[in-house]
Amino acid sequence: MGLREMKKLKVRQAIQRETLRLFEERGYRATTVEEIAAAAEVSTTTFYRYYSSKEDVILSGVHDRGPEAAETSGGHPLHFADGGLPEGGSLLAGLRVMLAGVRASGAFDEGRAELLTRLRMINRVPELRALNAQRTQEGLRELARLLAARDGTDPDAPEGYRTRVLAAAIGGAVAETLRFWVDQDGEPDLDDLFARTLDLLAPAVERASH
Repeated sequence: MGLREMKKLKVRQAIQRETLRLFEERGYRATTVEEIAAAAEVSTTTFYRYYSSKEDVILSGVHDRGPEAAETSGGHPLHFADGGLPEGGSLLAGLRVMLAGVRASGAFDEGRAELLTRLRMINRVPELRALNAQRTQEGLRELARLLAARDGTDPDAPEGYRTRVLAAAIGGAVAETLRFWVDQDGEPDLDDLFARTLDLLAPAVERASH
């Protein structure tokens, strides 16, 4: 990472850190973008250069993708399949390979406390819950396109029904795994929980893949 990228990363981390702190101390509704920017020692203009709103700061740590997002938020489990499914082999094997990659990166371990804070905040703030549901639906459409690309189908065509249902099942299982993890105060290992989730999904995924 070059000097410019490092500076951008530090700004993002400062905004993320201060947003979480202020939301915890003052509450979501009582905290303004101006206060977040001041606490992060950046201008309001700079804040909006990185995030579209204060809600975006929280949701970006769950939904964003790419190396910079991973560095900032400790991973993005709702999109662990967004990087592209490995070619060849079964769909289930491809999902396991991708999960192994996330596990090896340490994303679940390094960002555990921060991810737990974000998810708790999303659960208790209606505005964040609504936006989270919207972004989750966008992620499911992306996953459906990835699944359809494996067998050369169009997810928006009648023959794409199977892949859309399968994507919804996988995405729903991931979301429910996260809800369970939050309910248990983050005590179970998240990577182990996802491995168990794939084991539970295995029969349905294998049947739907043929």
